Amino acid sequence: MAEQTKPIPKGTALVRASKYRHVFGTAGQNQDQIKGIKVGAVQTESNVLKANSQFIAAPWGISGCVGVVPMDFKGALAPEHPLIIHDETTVNDLTFNPFHNHMLVTACNDGVAAVWQIPEGGLTENLTAPVSSIKASDKRLLSVDFHPLADNILITFDAGKQIKFFDVNSGDEKLALPDVHKQLVTNLSWNQDGSQVASSCKDKTLRLFDPRANQCIAETPDLQGAKGGRVAWLHKKNALFTCGFGKGSERQFAMYDPRNLSQRLVLETIDNTSSSLMPFVDQDTGILFLAGKGDGNIRYYEIVDEAPHIHFINEFKSSQPQAGMAALPKLSCDIRKNEIMRLLKLTPQGVVVPVRFEVPRQSDLFQEDLFPDTWDCKPSMSSDDWFAGANNAPATVSLNFEQN
Repeated sequence: MAEQTKPIPKGTALVRASKYRHVFGTAGQNQDQIKGIKVGAVQTESNVLKANSQFIAAPWGISGCVGVVPMDFKGALAPEHPLIIHDETTVNDLTFNPFHNHMLVTACNDGVAAVWQIPEGGLTENLTAPVSSIKASDKRLLSVDFHPLADNILITFDAGKQIKFFDVNSGDEKLALPDVHKQLVTNLSWNQDGSQVASSCKDKTLRLFDPRANQCIAETPDLQGAKGGRVAWLHKKNALFTCGFGKGSERQFAMYDPRNLSQRLVLETIDNTSSSLMPFVDQDTGILFLAGKGDGNIRYYEIVDEAPHIHFINEFKSSQPQAGMAALPKLSCDIRKNEIMRLLKLTPQGVVVPVRFEVPRQSDLFQEDLFPDTWDCKPSMSSDDWFAGANNAPATVSLNFEQN
């Protein structure tokens, strides 16, 4: 039987009017899974698994190696599956370019961000030579990311708490965030037009930056646990969501107004489990998914304007824990089945399982209320435009299969 969301027993859930009340999650069957991923170690704050509409990538069990698998591959990988192999260094994190599916960047212990070009159809032999190597730091490079709207802007995080911005094409450093973080940064999240970025940090402070002005424009104490947390910018509500741990090591989440960070809108305790949380946001619907590393469940919530702002909907449960997770773009969802989110779950046994979240409807027609126009997965500006001060909101496309 397929793993899926179990209905909440009558009398245990608060009934409120919402079209997302009955969202349910279903795990892909055996024929939908990718098996044989030899999961390796990366830095603690990484989601481990990375994906786009064409490939998945994960650190391999051999130091310095990364496995890349075409998304349409199903079944068991060959024992000698081709790998990306780094010489004499370890990989701490990796990420795909959001606009160029075949470009993968790895963050290495030697301070280098290595840029790799994945061949059409995937690897047929080991890849040992990156197309370019950006010397981002003299310290360990802990993580890499891309600007979500401007083309080819790479962001690096190093062990010296420095966050730098590079033009991938030239390899030139363009700017850096102010040196205000007192401990390691765990992640960044951007506002809707790519002009401001929020940081989550192990110094228990949430900060907001205008990168091009080299300015930290606001900061506030965040969740006070010793472990690191995460931040996610909720575009639909223009709010900042953070998740992590409280002083007593209980897992918590909070929500802030970015126009007034000192005004905390929500603080809620989830449970006392020790695994770190990975947030994923469907920016179109305002549904937030929370998955804990080592947990078998995925909780999901609806974000609304009115207090208490965050409403628990349900949870997907599985006997298999997740060692890592990635979200696919909305364009990868099956709109005919009213699928609003697809997460890819990596188990400790090296199996990638798709988990599809759908809204049950009896009609086979396009559900306009569930699917507003969505991001087209294309850059809204060039790197030069953004560095020069441009702020361009993402372009959108219709998901209406009756018209397309």
